[in-house]
Amino acid sequence: MHRRKELIHIPDVLALQQEDHLRATLEPQGIRSLIALPLVHGPRCFGFVGFDAVHEIKLWSDAEISLLTVMAELLTNAELRRLHEGHLLEAKAAAEAAYVEVEERVRERTRQLAEANSQLQGEISERQQAAAG
Repeated sequence: MHRRKELIHIPDVLALQQEDHLRATLEPQGIRSLIALPLVHGPRCFGFVGFDAVHEIKLWSDAEISLLTVMAELLTNAELRRLHEGHLLEAKAAAEAAYVEVEERVRERTRQLAEANSQLQGEISERQQAAAG
């Protein structure tokens, strides 16, 4: 059901069919009522948040379901933020590593050019001396 982005609301577990897999899962745990809301982003459901009642049957009102839906959306947004921050930190680390590599290449190329410049100046000086002499 969560993959279809639907909430699961079971006011009375014992009202489910005896052979229902949800009843077979919930009843042995002493769960009397259950509500579970999907954590959805775009086309993807990446989890759910659920509440169960074990002492008595709980009928969640429309207002409570609306509040729980908002809470599920808040949890979804918090998870998305955590994921995005992780991606940003990875990108920042990669950019910093690339900057260090480029900086090292520039240093090395500058050293090579300075060396080549020094050699050329030496050759020019030698030719000037030979031409003058």
